[in-house]
Amino acid sequence: MKGFNELLDALGCKQNVLEKIKLVLLFWAATAGFSIILSLGHLFEINELSSIVFHIITWSIWLIWQSLIFSHNSKEKTLQNYRKIFYTQILPGITFGVALMMRPLSYGLFSNTELASWPIMILAGIPMFIGITLLFYGFREIGVTGSSFLTEYYEKPEKYLITSGIYAYIRHPIFLGGMIGALGAGMIFPSLLTFLLILINICILPFYIKIEDSRMKRIFGDQFVKYCQKTRGIFPKRLKKNSDKR
Repeated sequence: MKGFNELLDALGCKQNVLEKIKLVLLFWAATAGFSIILSLGHLFEINELSSIVFHIITWSIWLIWQSLIFSHNSKEKTLQNYRKIFYTQILPGITFGVALMMRPLSYGLFSNTELASWPIMILAGIPMFIGITLLFYGFREIGVTGSSFLTEYYEKPEKYLITSGIYAYIRHPIFLGGMIGALGAGMIFPSLLTFLLILINICILPFYIKIEDSRMKRIFGDQFVKYCQKTRGIFPKRLKKNSDKR
């Protein structure tokens, strides 16, 4: 994936395969750790209502981080500050968000929910495929530097606003892809609670779009405002491409 060496350089790491593997393992270890912590919550949940409240509260915590804490700590746009908050803010925030998306799946894995029948599992493959496709094309455009927020700490971040590829149609393909993929994964363990967890994930989308768009406007200014006029958050405005990378 493009941009890996730039991220390693910003973090003060050597640009080699071993460092890349260590960073990837760190990402998935943190994601797995948060998933386990969130799933262990069901041991203290007396009924489905408490499970739903727990999921809403944890999503609320993440949205507060996204809109207030992370935005505040990232005001100093220097690579030195990026290196400082990467391990304390950026990496935990990203992996916690991924763990929340995958909550329906992790709940099924850590509970006694039975696996779905083969027809349902095959059907679950459809949203999983769509989600993976969106993730692939999203990451292909913004690379590691974009997905890790590194480009926002460059001297002139407005030069790095990506509006090409899938971003010419929608503004948040990675978050949408994660949600759709998690929906399919959650279908593997069908239950009322799993369905409600998935429903909450879907309801989070408009809140995320509003918060992230507001944050991007502060970073990219009028350039992002014009981009928003040509695209929508998660639904394509039209099939014709709107713009290219600037």
